[in-house]
Amino acid sequence: MRLLAHVRAALLPLALTASAAAAQQASPYVPNDDPLLPLLEHLILRGDVEDPSPQVRPFRRADAVRVLARADSGVGVDLDERAMALVERLLRHYRDPIADDDHGTLFAEARGGFQSYSQTRRDLLQPGTDGGSAPYAEGQLRLGYDRLAMATRMTAERRLFFDPDWPRAPADTTLMFRVPDAYASAQFGFGSVFLGTVARNWGPVGLPGYGLGDYRYQMGELGFDLGTRTVRLQASLQRLYNNRRTDGTQVQRYLMAHRLGLRVDRRLHVALWESVIASGVDRGWELRFANPFTFITGLNQYGVFDDNTNIMFGADVHWRPTRAVLLEAQLAIDDLTLGRGRCPACPASRIGYTFTAGGPLAARLSWRVLASRTSSLFGRTGDPGDNFSDRSVGIGRPFVDNEQVTLRVGIPLGTVLVQPEVTRFVQGEGRLADPFPARPQDAPVFFLGTPTRTWHVGGSVTGRRGPLDVMAQGGYQRISDAGHVAGASASRWVGRLQVTVGASVARAIR
Repeated sequence: MRLLAHVRAALLPLALTASAAAAQQASPYVPNDDPLLPLLEHLILRGDVEDPSPQVRPFRRADAVRVLARADSGVGVDLDERAMALVERLLRHYRDPIADDDHGTLFAEARGGFQSYSQTRRDLLQPGTDGGSAPYAEGQLRLGYDRLAMATRMTAERRLFFDPDWPRAPADTTLMFRVPDAYASAQFGFGSVFLGTVARNWGPVGLPGYGLGDYRYQMGELGFDLGTRTVRLQASLQRLYNNRRTDGTQVQRYLMAHRLGLRVDRRLHVALWESVIASGVDRGWELRFANPFTFITGLNQYGVFDDNTNIMFGADVHWRPTRAVLLEAQLAIDDLTLGRGRCPACPASRIGYTFTAGGPLAARLSWRVLASRTSSLFGRTGDPGDNFSDRSVGIGRPFVDNEQVTLRVGIPLGTVLVQPEVTRFVQGEGRLADPFPARPQDAPVFFLGTPTRTWHVGGSVTGRRGPLDVMAQGGYQRISDAGHVAGASASRWVGRLQVTVGASVARAIR
């Protein structure tokens, strides 16, 4: 803990003395739902392309271009003809064809198509309301000029009205809009400042991070990123929805998350992070919790105690011992009870952990195994206002009290990635929206009630062919103890499909 405080204290002068020569034109971010991002993640997993931002998504388009250009030049990798062709296609997709020292680029795109889904919830392992089909449309603008990047993207999708994870809308609404990207980012050689909305994820690729995840529909944040490629401090400050108590009182809620990453060498990256929920009637921002240079866990436990906060901390590891294997892990601790004998009245430990392994398979394929476990009371307290949720949806991991093991293979077909997978999923009856049970000390660490067990065999297809974008996932599920009823069983086909066609235009600006 003391080492973390010393490193943080040394970070600010290090960032401020970073060379101005490292500055470059600002660049918009690559959305986590970009149709060609899975192909880039496939190349990163294989070791053909360096990860531009280990366990932090999104990264900038310029960062994607940097690592792809390095692979395209043959530095550090030896790619065959088909892998090189894929690298060049991705370079054309992410590279700005206009911007230079004197010009920036204004980019506009409009897309239209349809969505079909077996259920309205996006997570196919979690039951949702009945599915259907509906039109879909989106439009976006993005700008990169000098040290300023801006973007806005709006979608129109009827599915949102029925999605249980979307904040509720008026009953007479017939058309639903959301804005997944809307931000301005000032970028410099030593970091950036961010204001707006983007889907942000801290943790291993393939699952939402515990402290900050990209599953929920985020509403906005103030954030910054300081440091060098060796040492990096990132922070996110967010205003959450108010929580209404039974007496009608409105409770203001805030999220503060920060992450200190260290590049030990080119193969190993480690990070320490914290996420804090602060709540209270008429509560506002408090610098002692919003200050990213403060070790909040220590401050709250051994300094100025505040029982209207819920603090989670953890660690990330990204390690490539050889080009053939990539290992990633995340540990999250919400509360740790070491031995019930010492504290019979203490609730069970609230922890979560994820391990992933992957690498190249044969000449062009990739493989990845994900294993994750989240405890039954994770992210919860006696007061739902302090839970790690926003409108009942997890701020990091959206669902708790579960276990997942997934084997996935990546098969590139031109500019489309096919990923068959097999998943074993176990879900207990613990829910993030609930307060502690009446006797939390009696709750098991994992799996409240009767857990439901699911085998899922399926896959996904994502990519772009000319003006056509396709994003699809689905499969067959066999469920034991369905609906948390012992002995009940069920089987079902599940799937989601989004197909759009679009047109875009780019113009140079001064």
